[in-house]
Amino acid sequence: MLIMAAVMAMSFFAYPIVVGSAALWMVAAVTGVHSLMSGTAAADFGGRKATAT
Repeated sequence: MLIMAAVMAMSFFAYPIVVGSAALWMVAAVTGVHSLMSGTAAADFGGRKATAT
């Protein structure tokens, strides 16, 4: 994430499309890790998918 933030800072005014692409990559990375961790926690604690429905 730090690398993408540096890319965004270096190309903020010159290449706005790069800033947008870097922001999307950051969101994808955070979302992917969050999904993996929540799935692991559900398996560790005996959770079931869609229990509330």
